[in-house]
Formats: sequence, C-alpha cells, structure tokens
Amino acid sequence: MISKGCYVNEVDNMEKTPLYVACFYGNFSVCELLIKNKSDVNQHDCKGMTPLMVACYNGYVKIAEILIQSDALVDMTDKNGETAILQVMSSWKKEVVELLIKKNCDLNKPNKRGWTPLMAACSKGCKTIVENLLSHKADTKTTDQRGETWLHRACASGDLQLVELVVHKSSNNVIDIDTRNSLPNGSLQKWPSFYLQVSNR
Repeated sequence: MISKGCYVNEVDNMEKTPLYVACFYGNFSVCELLIKNKSDVNQHDCKGMTPLMVACYNGYVKIAEILIQSDALVDMTDKNGETAILQVMSSWKKEVVELLIKKNCDLNKPNKRGWTPLMAACSKGCKTIVENLLSHKADTKTTDQRGETWLHRACASGDLQLVELVVHKSSNNVIDIDTRNSLPNGSLQKWPSFYLQVSNR
C-alpha cells in the first residue's frame, strides 16, 4: 500500500496513525517499515499518546528502541501529563526504563496528579524500577497534589519490602512516617500494619 502512494501519517477518528496502531499491537516489522517511509514518530492521538508512549505502556522494548533511534521525543506528555517513563509503570519493564534513562529522560517530571515516575513505580509495587530510578538520583522529596510522598505510595502498593526500601533510602533525609496528606487521617497510620512495622525500625 505504501508503494501505491498511501499516506503513512493518515489518522483514524481517534487520530491514531498506522505507526501508532503497529506500536500498540507490538508489530516490530510494520513499525520498522513505517519509520523507514517517514512516518511521524511524534504524532499523537486524541488523548496525547505518542507511538513511544504506547510502546512503553505495553513494554515493547525493541519498538521503543527503534522509535528513540528515530528521534522520538522521550518527554512529551499526554493529556494527563504522563511521559513515556510514567507509561512504563503499566508494564513493569525495567529494560524500557533503562532505555529512556540512557536517552536522558526527565526522571522527576510529574503528571497532573503530581506523581513522579518514582511515586508511580512505588504505587505499582515495581521494586526493581524503584531501585533503578534511585540509582539515577530520582528526587525523593516531592509530594503529589494531595500532599502524599513516595512512602505513602509504597504503602498503598501493599509491598512491605518496598516500604522497607523506601524507609531505608530515606534514612539520610529523616522521613516522617506521621506526615499527613491533604485528606482526613492522611498519615501512614491509615496502613496500620505498615505503620507498626516501620515505626519500630
């Protein structure tokens, strides 16, 4: 169809291009063909999602790699303020995170909720990704729009090992486990089992 003059950046009613659709379904060979034929790697759909974002969301490492090699912008945001590295948290793909970090993506850019990649990783219980972000100096002092910290997010994940990691990594900054968010009963005491175990350390 390309050889017959079809426009590679044609969009459907959701403003999705053929490249976007190929990225969504993980079809590497079609992605490669479209990119070679000048498909726009940064054209977003009606929700602001780019081909790179959807590849990251689904954890397609090789597709994300070829998009980045073809000058896909790593810090574009969708309508929720989500960047590609925030999208990765849906797939837990450490390899995609490493790929984006090598491209110098912004590790501390928050979405509209105020969640940074580190906070999102904590919320999802992605311990290996949390460790990876910390090793690259992700900011541990930010709070979201409700005043919650990465420790609140780790507790919400239900993963005690992750909570212990957060407390350990925060020891130099003296984390306050009684810090409240903007909601009633907003301290860590709303997670009683974690509060007791963490407060005794």
